[in-house]
Amino acid sequence: MDITEHDISLSVTTNIVAATAFSQAAVKAFTAAGSEEEKGGSLIMTGATSAWRGSKAFGAFAAGKHGLRALSQVRFLPLSRRTTAHEPAAAR
Repeated sequence: MDITEHDISLSVTTNIVAATAFSQAAVKAFTAAGSEEEKGGSLIMTGATSAWRGSKAFGAFAAGKHGLRALSQVRFLPLSRRTTAHEPAAAR
């Protein structure tokens, strides 16, 4: 395999760690003081088809995007009105 530990680390940092920090800040804004109608919001993450099916050349990228998709589906769902990973041209 041509994937290095650095490649995986960079993908995880970019797609999972940064998305977690962003999402936590957004959720704080969603739950700030205000009426119930004003609370909440949508988290929209930019995913990729690689989250569903990787390829030999994009293994590290696919790992990061798969992690982002899982994070979007599980971690922040109860904290926002809607959480989604938008995946342009996603094929299932």
